[in-house]
Amino acid sequence: MVCLLVASALICLASVVTAEAASAGAAVVPAAALAQRGPTRGWAEKGPAAAEEEVELIFALKLQNTAELERILERVSDPSSPDYGHYLTKAQADHLTAPRHQDVDIVERFLRGRPFHVTSEGSFISCRLPVHAAEAILGGRFVRMCRVAVGSQDESKESCVLRNPTAAVPAALRSACGAISPLDDPLPPALPGPIVGLPEARWL
Repeated sequence: MVCLLVASALICLASVVTAEAASAGAAVVPAAALAQRGPTRGWAEKGPAAAEEEVELIFALKLQNTAELERILERVSDPSSPDYGHYLTKAQADHLTAPRHQDVDIVERFLRGRPFHVTSEGSFISCRLPVHAAEAILGGRFVRMCRVAVGSQDESKESCVLRNPTAAVPAALRSACGAISPLDDPLPPALPGPIVGLPEARWL
């Protein structure tokens, strides 16, 4: 069980660090064209999202002490180390890599008093808000990207996701985050059937 928790933490860490490296160094960072976020085969833009439609923004904040976490993982995996087998719990890993308080404050400030949910010692901040409010924070315009299930000719079975290819994220907000969903999400691959997500973790 503990090993699984550590593995989950590593997967999370890898995804955030990768996004962090890709987003460093710009004053105002426009979202890349959707074609650069991954394969777009089968997807087509179906116009702007409705202003009052809700979108979930998930801010993955930059982690701290990632080098120390790597050293700990090496020691607990080394049979010759006295720490061998003494795996961190997920709570311990979250505490070690928790983001800076300043970065958490930056995200909260941009959310402008809207209710939000914090997980993993502040590493993830999520907020559901109307599209027009998300556009005020992130710039650009959200659009609806849709596709019909592979092999189906029935357009009533269309699946859609929201994306914002023209976003221009304020420098302070982008600097605090390793990734922002759905801005940095690739389009799902063209697989048979509709897009189905978990109720507790909807990535629109």
